[in-house]
Amino acid sequence: MLGNYIIKSTENTDNKSIGVIELNTRVNFSFNIDRYLQIDKSTLSSKCVILATDSMHFEQMPGSVIPLKFCDSANDFMQRGIGFTLLHKGEISSAAYSAFVHENMLEIGIETVEKYRGFGFAELTCRKLIDYCLEKELIPVWSCRLENKASYKLAQN
Repeated sequence: MLGNYIIKSTENTDNKSIGVIELNTRVNFSFNIDRYLQIDKSTLSSKCVILATDSMHFEQMPGSVIPLKFCDSANDFMQRGIGFTLLHKGEISSAAYSAFVHENMLEIGIETVEKYRGFGFAELTCRKLIDYCLEKELIPVWSCRLENKASYKLAQN
């Protein structure tokens, strides 16, 4: 685990922006293929479908950890990246995508729309991306802030 410092912008009593340092702990996980292959795979509800992320999904995904934060445009993402989007009743609910690809490693980015958290959608979407990695002989890389309890817990599943 590595400590990372993030500078957050806040305002002092004079409403002037000042920097505040916040300590976060970055956790890097190692992928255990044997353990992954032994895990029972959850199935999708008939109200859900997972599709390859297209330009529309790229542009419409809400949240703070989305492909748009890692790519210049939908076209850039479609050429250099890969992702999968879970639709629940036709609505974007969760996305797992390549935050970056380097040599034979793909770092996983994941975002779930707030109202859909807690339904297992992130796990299903991540499994689709990890299965893609295995098919393409890529090593899935997962790292997150220790303080991001949902991502930390999901990585351990």
